[in-house]
Amino acid sequence: MTSMIHRGGNLHSQNGGRLRFAARESKARALKYVAKLHARGGTAIEEALERSLKHLGSGGRLKMVVFATDGLPTIGERNPEAILKNMARKNNQDVRIFVFGEGFDVNTRLLDFLALDHRGEADYILPEEDITKKISRFFDRVGSPIMTNLEIRFDGLDVTEVFPRRIPDIFDREQVVVFGRYSGNGTKTIKVTGTLGGRTKMIEYDLTFPGSSASDRNSFVPRLWAGKKVNVLLNEIRKSDPPDKELVDEVTRLAMRYGIVTPYTSFLMADDITTPPGGGAGVPGFTSRGLRSRRSAPPQNTHSIPSTGPSIRSGLFIEATGRSAGKSRSCDCQAERCLDGSVDTLPPAQGL
Repeated sequence: MTSMIHRGGNLHSQNGGRLRFAARESKARALKYVAKLHARGGTAIEEALERSLKHLGSGGRLKMVVFATDGLPTIGERNPEAILKNMARKNNQDVRIFVFGEGFDVNTRLLDFLALDHRGEADYILPEEDITKKISRFFDRVGSPIMTNLEIRFDGLDVTEVFPRRIPDIFDREQVVVFGRYSGNGTKTIKVTGTLGGRTKMIEYDLTFPGSSASDRNSFVPRLWAGKKVNVLLNEIRKSDPPDKELVDEVTRLAMRYGIVTPYTSFLMADDITTPPGGGAGVPGFTSRGLRSRRSAPPQNTHSIPSTGPSIRSGLFIEATGRSAGKSRSCDCQAERCLDGSVDTLPPAQGL
């Protein structure tokens, strides 16, 4: 069921604010309605969102609002913080809000958190992009929800720092990927609970969780977990002004340990050089290469931190001498695979 709200001097809605089934006739009326629209007036973001929530009402089906805007709030409430707080208070039906920002004159911080706080997604459309194709792909995907309101329980396993904190809904041809830290090992039961076809359903999986091992089979997982955690922390930093020092320090620590480029860290990829044991002229087979880490100056405007998350590099801080000569090496990568193929000891808590 669909409805449409737009602003043209005053706020207007198609169908008198009533929802309609997306049948052929209602789609044809909607197209005629859109063809008569003209851009004028201001941008009343909070009023449009509030009206959308009222239209949805109660009921058991998954409710969504698709909000598209090409400007900043200019009518009604203009304070982004106030808009976010008011929407958090008024969205008592757990409505998902999906946001599309068009052009460059948008408040990305406001739109990002509208989506994050209401279990939706934010996407941006450049002036040269085809908005029709982008939104059509979006509707093709979210039009077929498979399971919603997901929760995961780990029986017999001590699990901490699981990301994402709220499991997203599953749509057609999607999968859920969860990262966390655990203590213990062996075969454990994972219980996934969610809404499927209007009913609550639980699915159980028996999975084997490995303990600490000299094998590097799962050594890539801790870095993926760290990337997820850094992304969460960066979003928390974007909410604070000035930036919370403890959060910044934690982002920096994780970034330097796991080789993640953030607004607070940078990395320099060193050229390959050939070094014999004890120095001297080049000898084939002894290579020193890697990423040199350093702290970056904090960004001038924390609100401009990209919402796409950190950038994870494939190599880590490694300065190694050749193993074939029996020389020791130094490596700060800890649980990560080093570029020379060796692996440090895995920490007690593994990535899921």
